[in-house]
Amino acid sequence: KSVKDLYPGFRYVDELYISIDAGDAETYKKVRGGNFDQVVKNVKWAVDVLQKDHVRCIDVAFVLQKNNYKSLPRFIEIMSDLDVQEVVVSELHPWESMQLDYREHAVHLPTHPEHGEFVDMLESLTDLSKTHLPPLLHELMNN
Repeated sequence: KSVKDLYPGFRYVDELYISIDAGDAETYKKVRGGNFDQVVKNVKWAVDVLQKDHVRCIDVAFVLQKNNYKSLPRFIEIMSDLDVQEVVVSELHPWESMQLDYREHAVHLPTHPEHGEFVDMLESLTDLSKTHLPPLLHELMNN
């Protein structure tokens, strides 16, 4: 596709926020139920074409939960390789129409059985120059 296929309304878009929530095909299928390779190609296209045309910022998001936290390092690496401007990582929050059991999936909670593994994974992250982490995750990494 070309940028022209997205007009006329797209000319009013100057920022894209894409939520992916996985760093590999297996995790993506489990969490999102789609084709991870196609999503990565689409992000690459957005960065290569849209950012050069008029979109000033493309952010890619990852909401941490039990089913995906182990793929976060790979996600950050892939998005960095694609030259995404910012990776936004956040912890899972409970919301009314949530399809998941919050306490079962919220690995950032100290009471979660996988919390120790989760913190170890956070501490293993090295290049976070383009990654935005909320204060809670910074605290976990620094304790």
